[in-house]
Amino acid sequence: MKSLGSYSLTLPILAAVAFGLYPPAARLAYAEGANPVFVVLLSTFLRAASLVNREEPRTPTY
Repeated sequence: MKSLGSYSLTLPILAAVAFGLYPPAARLAYAEGANPVFVVLLSTFLRAASLVNREEPRTPTY
């Protein structure tokens, strides 16, 4: 199990990178002929996929 400290540094850095890459990636997609609906759907799908928990669910201990 990773410590909370590693998440507190990693998540903001990854979020900043994702927000920084979005405008150039959208500009490139538009230059290649993509329409705005495709860009919005793709970015929404990728953001939703990043929220999926890949670990097995933990059972609560009482």
